Amino acid sequence: MRFACFDPAENDETGCDCSFCGDPSQNGPVVPRRSALAGIGAAFAALTFAPSIAEAAPARLPATRGLSFVNVNTNESWNGVYWRDGKIDDAAGKAIARILRDHRTGAHARVNVPLLDALWRVSNRLDADEPWRILSAYRTVRSQNQIRRVEKTAARRSMHTLGRAVDVTMFGRSPNAIAAVARREKFGGIGNYGKRGFVHLDTGPYRTWRR
Repeated sequence: MRFACFDPAENDETGCDCSFCGDPSQNGPVVPRRSALAGIGAAFAALTFAPSIAEAAPARLPATRGLSFVNVNTNESWNGVYWRDGKIDDAAGKAIARILRDHRTGAHARVNVPLLDALWRVSNRLDADEPWRILSAYRTVRSQNQIRRVEKTAARRSMHTLGRAVDVTMFGRSPNAIAAVARREKFGGIGNYGKRGFVHLDTGPYRTWRR
C-alpha cells in the first residue's frame, strides 16, 4: 500500500519527501501536473545560495534572528544569530552548514535561509527555549541512495539532497505539537512521523502528510 500526502489547496496527491509517496516505477515522488513547473523552478532556485531577493527576510520577521541546534548523530551543537543587517551572518552560515552536513559522508550544503527562517518561525510560535535536535538534514545523492536500498519507495530526488529539508525533534514538544504549528505557518512540506518521534520540514510547496 502506498501512502499519499494531501494538499488541501490542490485537492490532489502531491509529491513529498516521505518514504511512502515515492513511485517505484518513476524512482521519484509523485507530483501533480499543475504543480510540476512550480516545483522544478523552486528546486533550481534553491541550488544557488547567496543572500538574494528570493531569500530576503519577510517584513514580518525581526531584523535579527537566532537558532539553536544539536545534531544527534555527531553530538555537535550551535547557538547564535544567523541573520543580521539584512543578510546571513557569514560565520553562522559556515557553522550551521557543518551542523546540518551529511553525517554519513561529511559533505556540506550551502545553507538555505528560508529553511532556517521556517525553523525560527516554528520555534518562536512554540515559545521554545530548547534547541532543535537534528536527526537528518543535508544528504548527498549517495546517502539518499543508501536510504532507498532500505526504504524502497524513498524519493530519489529528495529535498534533503538540495539542502532544503530537516528531520527534527525538540525536548518538551511532541511531533504533533511541532507539526500543528508548522501547518499554521504553511511554509512548505510538513511530515508528521509521530510514531517515529520526529517531524520533517522542507521549503518545497506547501503540503502535509502523517505517518
